[in-house]
Amino acid sequence: MAFRVGERVLHTKFGVGLVLAISGTGDELAYRVSFDGDGEQRKMLARLANLVSAGEPDRVPGKAKRSRAKGTAA
Repeated sequence: MAFRVGERVLHTKFGVGLVLAISGTGDELAYRVSFDGDGEQRKMLARLANLVSAGEPDRVPGKAKRSRAKGTAA
């Protein structure tokens, strides 16, 4: 998934962050992300980082979508 500068993203280890810069193309596409939890900026290769849009919590890598048990209210 491609992101834009200023977009909020989610990483399974580092949490929510803000895309500050984009560099490279193809397999070398990388994002510089500032993560909210520790304020650190990290350069992450897009093909390895498994980033998802922070607005799409159901798509968090490694997290199964929760299903409701039968008979429970929505």
